[in-house]
Amino acid sequence: MKEKHCTVLLHLPEYYNENESGEKKKVEEDLYDETIMDLINLKITDGAFKHGQRSKVWEKHLKGFYGTWIDRNSGQIFIDENRIIEFTIGFTDEAIESIKQYMKDTMCGRFEQVAMFGLVIPDTIPL
Repeated sequence: MKEKHCTVLLHLPEYYNENESGEKKKVEEDLYDETIMDLINLKITDGAFKHGQRSKVWEKHLKGFYGTWIDRNSGQIFIDENRIIEFTIGFTDEAIESIKQYMKDTMCGRFEQVAMFGLVIPDTIPL
């Protein structure tokens, strides 16, 4: 039986959230590369980045994607310009949970975000 795969799209902000003065500071370029390397090196079994391989991570991140969301706790509205990182992993509960935990534990702090957005597209067929 062939292993099932999924495609993961992670939205990474171009700018940190506004400071008290209402200014937004640009995210440093090396943080994107650091995130890509973290994702490549994540130790997830059952096919996710198995043996250090990856199906596709866009080295030249797509830019110009905008997202708007409301923080349920504060009611604050955020409008973010994002980059997208796409990669294909084994479609297992463990792999998905590992990515979600990484987003919460590492990405939110690295990019100084209240939350991060990602999307899983199930049943991807790598070509």
